[in-house]
Amino acid sequence: MKQFSIICILMQILIVSCQEGVVNREQKKHTNRCKLIFHGIKEFPLDEESTHLTNYVQLIDNDTGFNFSFVNSYNNSIYFYDYDSSSFIKKITYEKEGPDGVMNVQGFLYLNEDSIFIYSYNLQTLFLTDAKSKVSDKFKLYETPDNWDVILPSPYVQTMTPILKHNHNLFLFGFVSGETDIETTDNRPVCVKLNITTKIQEHFINYPYQYVQYNWAGGFTYRLPYVGMNKNSILVGFSADHDIHSYSFSDELHTPFYAGSALIKTIKPFSESKKLPVDEDQAWAWYMENPSYEGILYDKYKNLYYRVARLPKKDFNPDEKGNHKPIIIIVLNENMEYLGEVKLPENINFRTACCFISKDGFNIQVITDDEDKMTFYQYNFLDNEK
Repeated sequence: MKQFSIICILMQILIVSCQEGVVNREQKKHTNRCKLIFHGIKEFPLDEESTHLTNYVQLIDNDTGFNFSFVNSYNNSIYFYDYDSSSFIKKITYEKEGPDGVMNVQGFLYLNEDSIFIYSYNLQTLFLTDAKSKVSDKFKLYETPDNWDVILPSPYVQTMTPILKHNHNLFLFGFVSGETDIETTDNRPVCVKLNITTKIQEHFINYPYQYVQYNWAGGFTYRLPYVGMNKNSILVGFSADHDIHSYSFSDELHTPFYAGSALIKTIKPFSESKKLPVDEDQAWAWYMENPSYEGILYDKYKNLYYRVARLPKKDFNPDEKGNHKPIIIIVLNENMEYLGEVKLPENINFRTACCFISKDGFNIQVITDDEDKMTFYQYNFLDNEK
């Protein structure tokens, strides 16, 4: 893969140099043309072994229609529902040990009944399985290195950091925790590219320059990348970056696109030196009082892109459980140009860990008092100039 061009590096240096944080220089250059339209509520009934809290969902487009699926970590299964009727279809349960053992299912990529890729974070291994939960192949994706000159990623999959596939290649994303002074713009990749035919692995897509210059506490809040894809490229976003980065499948060209929020002026780095150990309580308070970016979703029905962002939590209480930072959805057009953004209602308990695109629009999970259902609110975004 090509490394960041000299021009891109110089642009990133200009963005962060002599600044106390990552400044949004495009903040006031764009007109917000978007309006939020509530479409409806989608609910999926759960059995006694299921929890409404899952970190991996996938909407499967197949010959018979659309299936909604998710990981049930309680019984190490994947559940399948008919999307239109919300009716349960089946579950596939995986063994933890033995010849077909996969340990704990963290995420999956369903291609067909004979090809279901299962990722186990505990084993840091990808398994090729079928609908009978039989393992036919496996791929070890991370080993603790003897040499840390290159900081290779340990894949961590979730709904907003899914397993991607293009031709014979799978792409998984992650990181290893911690901050270090040896990091450069080309020695800390976040992507593992696996050719499932040859089993050759490559690593590419490095953090932008501000991650080298500043301390981001080394954990999930700012280090985990968020990814999506369209027909032509992989899309990568970082929590402390106002841009989305496109990596073309055809020529491996890297192109940044502005996808920032007009309500985010500066993202401030962690105040301590990279050489000091991180106080987890202090780091969480810093994250909650700081803006950040999250997942990227491509809407193939409307040819739009959505990026999730979070604003600082006002009057943050350290005793408060969960992440209740206000949520913004940034909308880009088919050319990845800023169309606008909308702020989701703050009186609703949304889970950005579970979002997906359907023919009905942007679906985001909502936590309700009914734990026997997985509930999603559906939204569409209206261009006021059309």
